[in-house]
Amino acid sequence: MARITAYLTASLLIITTVISFLEMPFPALQNYLSLNPSLILKQPWMIFTSLFVHANIGHLIQNMVALLIFGAFLENIIGFKKTISVYFTAGIAGGAASIFFYPHSLSLGASGAIMGL
Repeated sequence: MARITAYLTASLLIITTVISFLEMPFPALQNYLSLNPSLILKQPWMIFTSLFVHANIGHLIQNMVALLIFGAFLENIIGFKKTISVYFTAGIAGGAASIFFYPHSLSLGASGAIMGL
């Protein structure tokens, strides 16, 4: 029987959930970590950190269930390194597309990254 390991998926799920729950007592955290097109040149980390914040608990649950299903599946097929590359490349591309299509709106969540998986 094959051994199933999905360390990346588990790590992303835990980190994202912890950060999202930290947003509840500290709502300013969402504004600081979300992708804000008007601030991207001054705060370039937003393109990365926006993958870890979510608008609400429903948004978080949807993304984490999808991450658990698709991330674990892909990680067991192509491995940790390729999966992390796909996840962050797709997430950053999703953020860039968000800036292009919605230049005056905040972007947040792991949806782009998960769609890439």
